[in-house]
Amino acid sequence: MKRIISAFLTTVLAASALAAFEWGGLADNTTSYANNSALTQQNAVYLWGSIPLSEDGTSYIKAEGMYRFSYNSKAGAVTNLIDLDLLKYANSIKMGNNTLNISAGRFQVSDLSGAIFAQTSDGAYVNYVTPSYNLSAYAGFTGLLNSNAVTMIGDSGVDPEKVYSLADKYIPVSAAVSLPSLFLNQTLSLQAYGIFDCENSEKTNRMYATAALTGPLAAKVFYNALSTFGTNFDDFMNYTNISVSVFTGPAYITAGCEFASENYIGFTAHPACSTAMGDIETTGIIVPSISSNIAIKNDMMLAATMKGIFSSKSTESTKGLQAEVNYIYNILSDVQISAGIKGFKSFDVSDLDKVTATLKLALSF
Repeated sequence: MKRIISAFLTTVLAASALAAFEWGGLADNTTSYANNSALTQQNAVYLWGSIPLSEDGTSYIKAEGMYRFSYNSKAGAVTNLIDLDLLKYANSIKMGNNTLNISAGRFQVSDLSGAIFAQTSDGAYVNYVTPSYNLSAYAGFTGLLNSNAVTMIGDSGVDPEKVYSLADKYIPVSAAVSLPSLFLNQTLSLQAYGIFDCENSEKTNRMYATAALTGPLAAKVFYNALSTFGTNFDDFMNYTNISVSVFTGPAYITAGCEFASENYIGFTAHPACSTAMGDIETTGIIVPSISSNIAIKNDMMLAATMKGIFSSKSTESTKGLQAEVNYIYNILSDVQISAGIKGFKSFDVSDLDKVTATLKLALSF
């Protein structure tokens, strides 16, 4: 009798979960052409699914997988990529005026600066939110990721012969505290990040510490200031980013400046000039910038960015201007087209000059 009841309950729970199952997808086509005669073609399909585990939706399981075809005419390279970039269990638990958020599985992780560890990773994240402070911690493992879909220091990189190749084994861990409305609605955040090599290669071990201060300066004017200090246990490094944003009706404008010390290397992300121009150094530079996003209509947006790039190294001459303009148009609720152009003009080395035009079409279903 117990077995019959157990089987019945299992069937009911499975049926209710399937009834609440939600899914969707996205197909996109991206074509880029650079003035160095390189044509890049990408076609991708993304599928996602979600199963709520509670009536209010605060507990759920969500997954996303993708396939991407890429072709580069200059290199003559064709790559096929299959990846499971999301498989997450999440739960949000109310505890009086406080909330405990838990996530486990594979999901996107980013540090405070976005210049240390910013990519998909397998692991667990805990966040405890109160009216006066927030505490969070993360621990992960990279050895089961697809190395063709992520970028890490010392990683073996893309293997065009394989659609899924295991990445190198690292353990990222972090702990953070945030004090919202510490004074005059200003928020102070502190974070420590450690990345350790499971292959016992001490040269890739890293430790970082970040402090960030954000808040309003006036009505519709906000600032963000952060600085990261790191060490590979041989040298010290620094990355600093300061910006001010102004919201004016349908547009907002951001002006800022980034600095990356000569030996600064984020573990998964380059700081400052990290766009797809490819041949520009991303360490030992000072990068002032200004950008703007303008909502032309409810279904149209224009975004523009201008960066100046100046070397902080006495022996280097990496100097230039980088500009990018993108236009996005939502033709229908599930069809979007975008066009963009970006370029770099070197003050010293004309071979570094580059212009790339991109056209993208995306269809959601």
